[in-house]
Amino acid sequence: MLLLHGFTLSHHVWHGVVDDLSSNYDVLAMTMPGHWRGPRLRVRDLGVRGIADGIERELDDLGWDTCHVAGNSLGGQVGFELERRGRARSLVAINPSGGWKRFSVTEFRLGMGFAAQFPLAAVARVFGDRVATRERFQRPIIRNCSKDTAAVTPEDAANVLRAVSHCPIYLPIQLAFLRDGPLAHLDRVTAPTTLIMSEFDTFLTVYGPDGSLLDWVDDNPYSIDAELTLELPETGRYLVVVSGYSSHDLGRYTVSMTTHDPAVTPSATEIDVPGVFAGVLDGDGPMVPYMEVPGGAHVFELTEPAALAIYAASDAFDTYVLVTDAEGSLVVENDDRNYSEASGYDTSSLAFAEFEPGVYYVYVTSWYSQPIGEYDLEIRRFVYAD
Repeated sequence: MLLLHGFTLSHHVWHGVVDDLSSNYDVLAMTMPGHWRGPRLRVRDLGVRGIADGIERELDDLGWDTCHVAGNSLGGQVGFELERRGRARSLVAINPSGGWKRFSVTEFRLGMGFAAQFPLAAVARVFGDRVATRERFQRPIIRNCSKDTAAVTPEDAANVLRAVSHCPIYLPIQLAFLRDGPLAHLDRVTAPTTLIMSEFDTFLTVYGPDGSLLDWVDDNPYSIDAELTLELPETGRYLVVVSGYSSHDLGRYTVSMTTHDPAVTPSATEIDVPGVFAGVLDGDGPMVPYMEVPGGAHVFELTEPAALAIYAASDAFDTYVLVTDAEGSLVVENDDRNYSEASGYDTSSLAFAEFEPGVYYVYVTSWYSQPIGEYDLEIRRFVYAD
């Protein structure tokens, strides 16, 4: 059995299934030509056919005239090319690339997504494991290739970033993909083939009883599935609209809703306003309302209205800050204050809101990973201007 990885990755992505498969098959999980530590791919050979040529040479060296092929993304598209050449005894194509119309919006959107990711890959190549092993740099890369990013181990995440940052054909092959076009002639496939496809990138919009827009969301921190947390302001009929990120998205979807009872953590640490607190999370803290994850709990009281900015930052984990009132109702929340290339992919949190007099609870946690390590919390008061 031949296992083929996705674009910019390497053979390491298959390590979790090789042992299971090897009890019934001779397994080759190879790094495709042009990828990290894989066979060299000459410029004139850039493209699916050139990659397939290199794989055929490996198969010939092993004495494999045919084999079962399983490929993901680019590996799936290369698998179809090997089937066309008669080298695939059977084929499993998992979300194969090339499943779009030539020069379509989807094709250019995907290419631009990889191009936008390149500066981060270049930084990781220059600084090595000082970047590859840091969660804040892994996060945007992992989200592009894994539905459940929380299931990706730190070592696997580091290997993904190492592979992406050392892929020599990262940019040059983009033009070759445009030249060669998408998958074609699938009606000529004769080998037993299983096509495994995810559906589409969901987009969620919620409207109130009066028709006003309450909130919308594209992705959640773990995947391209839309997930929204909000407090419904009144009784009545609400409209939830599910759509795709692209107008071309079609497929099945499911909608689920979970209610959360407002809760207040009694063992909260007092913090002054304005004030600064340095804390440590060990993974066994109180559960954060609405999120069901452990975190740090803090409480403050206001005797007059105030506009507050609440900052949370950590070098150990990607912070998330959430504020509730004394009854446990959500007031404000924030994940990243400015997660961008310009900020150096800053994962600190900033929640800003106007507060009435009363007691409020501030929770510090992480929505993306297990919150373990030191963190800093700061509350600043802003003066109202006439």
